[in-house]
Amino acid sequence: MPDEDRISMTREGMLKQIAMLMGGRAAEEVALNTVTGGAANDIERATRMARYMVCELGMSEDLGPLAWGEKQDEPFLGRSMARVQTYSEQTARRIDAEVKMIVQRGYDAAKTILTMNIHVLHRVAQTLVERETLEREEFASLVDEAVPVGVKGLDQMSWMGV
Repeated sequence: MPDEDRISMTREGMLKQIAMLMGGRAAEEVALNTVTGGAANDIERATRMARYMVCELGMSEDLGPLAWGEKQDEPFLGRSMARVQTYSEQTARRIDAEVKMIVQRGYDAAKTILTMNIHVLHRVAQTLVERETLEREEFASLVDEAVPVGVKGLDQMSWMGV
């Protein structure tokens, strides 16, 4: 069961979620100095969440509190619900830029946290190699024992420039 209400997430909560989703890709780069396709689903989810924030929730400082695109109410057989683009190409470019900025800031935040706490990353990775899975409580205990640094100040979202 989730610990929090996911229906009415705040902007800050969604930005933190994006940073968490980008953690796998950031961990590859920090720990292995390479990237693989392993984080593809997380990147897709982070991008989708950022686009949802911008286009449907009006959570963009640049584009304002507007919904961009109209929902197609009655999909024809074989089609899923979709949004119809009702804005200019210039606005589409601004939306894309805002989505990219949100995801990039999440990635940068994840990379900063992991770089500052590389010792925690290695400890968790070694335990996973030995045991394959960890329960939530075991993971939290392992992280606490490794003594993460610099994470408390990140709660104010200043690390994402928002």
